[in-house]
Amino acid sequence: MTTAASLIEFRPHTDVRTFFQWMACAWRLFRSTPLRLMGLALLPVMAEVIMQLIPVAGIVVSKVLTPLVFAWVLAMVDSKARIDAFAPGLAGGRVGRRWVRLLALALVMLSVFLLQLLISALIGGWDQALALATGDMAALRLSRGDMAWILASGVLPGALLMFAMPRVLLDDTGVEQALRDSIQQSGIHWRPMLCLMVLSAGMVFALPWAPWLLLLFLPVALYVPYAAYRHVFDRAAA
Repeated sequence: MTTAASLIEFRPHTDVRTFFQWMACAWRLFRSTPLRLMGLALLPVMAEVIMQLIPVAGIVVSKVLTPLVFAWVLAMVDSKARIDAFAPGLAGGRVGRRWVRLLALALVMLSVFLLQLLISALIGGWDQALALATGDMAALRLSRGDMAWILASGVLPGALLMFAMPRVLLDDTGVEQALRDSIQQSGIHWRPMLCLMVLSAGMVFALPWAPWLLLLFLPVALYVPYAAYRHVFDRAAA
């Protein structure tokens, strides 16, 4: 049986080598049950797509509620890494006990989408930002290149908030403290974080031309940040 000790194991670096440790750890976790873990990575995207079918408000609703689905997935990933069982009921209980704080955090994370709307307004005008916010595809005239820049603009603020959700969900930390911890540790580990941001930005930027990259990006976006969280905050594993 694969154990947490074999999946989450690090040496004490804060330089570029740490990024490759995060990647290696994420790969060890992913290859333990790749099909199920790929399904988990796809689950928040599927939930977001369904919520975006709601007329007018669907996009905003999805940006607020999809993090709760992501939290459930994250809790299952944590269970898999620690006890070699996804334990969806246990994961759902963890989300249920902290849903108020998770929802508050989701509202903070909405700032990433607001930044993307601002970039879309700077590129195409406020009518294009409104079309993007309301999901009015008929009114949307942004090119693939425009969308690439808009999507990539969320990478930096997303990286600064990367540790906040696992701190709230897995460590039972308050939202304010989790945000401070996330920003502080992102600064301390800026070299591996920069590597992760470059990789993520490159993949996100290419999505309008190569949507299939989503199948590579989603595991990276879920399992590498989880490995990074365990390295930075889980002293017993580090």
